Amino acid sequence: MNKEKIISSANRMYSIVNVLEKILLVGIALILIGIVALFFVPKDSYMSQSTTLTLGNIALELNERSLPNQQIQVWRIAVGLLAAALIVAVTYYGFRIVKSILSPMKEGRPFDEKVSTSIRKLGTLVFWGGLVSQVAEYVTETMLVQKYVNLTDLFKEGIVNKITVNYTFSLTFMFIAFILYLLSYVFEYGQELQRESDETL
Repeated sequence: MNKEKIISSANRMYSIVNVLEKILLVGIALILIGIVALFFVPKDSYMSQSTTLTLGNIALELNERSLPNQQIQVWRIAVGLLAAALIVAVTYYGFRIVKSILSPMKEGRPFDEKVSTSIRKLGTLVFWGGLVSQVAEYVTETMLVQKYVNLTDLFKEGIVNKITVNYTFSLTFMFIAFILYLLSYVFEYGQELQRESDETL
């Protein structure tokens, strides 16, 4: 791939990442507005519940009076919104790092010193961000279990003992982080070759 193609591809990708970055900023702002709005919800407010129960590919349509009204629990919603804000903020920071990788490439310098460092930084972010998102997902799903405990009332007494969440821990983020670390060393090696070539000339 010649330098013109690298510059063209980097400019195109930079524009896409820039747009996504702006969208994430709007998302963070909306989440923060939602958190602030929670403080204005009356304490005796009740939330409407979905009357559709999904079990795999099967959807059960329940009677509107089958589930009792639940009082809005502000702290649970706030925890969910904070977890979402954290994930969005980490993703936003990741886009900032990607832009720092693409910036030298836009100028035809793919083996700039900043590139390998930024790729390694992105790998670190993917690792810790992935770990935090997995923990946040587990916490929010565990809290939601308590919301559905009244579903046992839909079955005959003694049939359902308890409701649990079958949570799976994904290791995909670790694999991606490993690839990024490896890629950073490849670019670091390319940087050394570029320096030697410049010194020779």
